[in-house]
Amino acid sequence: STLFRYTTLFRSGAGSCLDIECDETAAEVITRVLTGVDGLLHIDQIPGGLSVFLKGDSVPDEIMRQVLQSTAITGFRLRGADLAEIFHALGESPS
Repeated sequence: STLFRYTTLFRSGAGSCLDIECDETAAEVITRVLTGVDGLLHIDQIPGGLSVFLKGDSVPDEIMRQVLQSTAITGFRLRGADLAEIFHALGESPS
């Protein structure tokens, strides 16, 4: 069914987002450490840190473990992907 297709696409495409609060130096370290990591869609620089967008099947704990082992951060939160990211994932997937 169409609903199943979009539910599956959402879970495998735009999964979640880690908003990481950190300074510029830590942001550079995190970007370098996470570049090329499986399950990572992209990293955006935001005021006060980074937004790390993950695929639906990624485990945020694994990503945060790598971050915390590489540098100090001020804080973080896990949230669902925003609508722009969901539409981006829908646009990249085959029909």
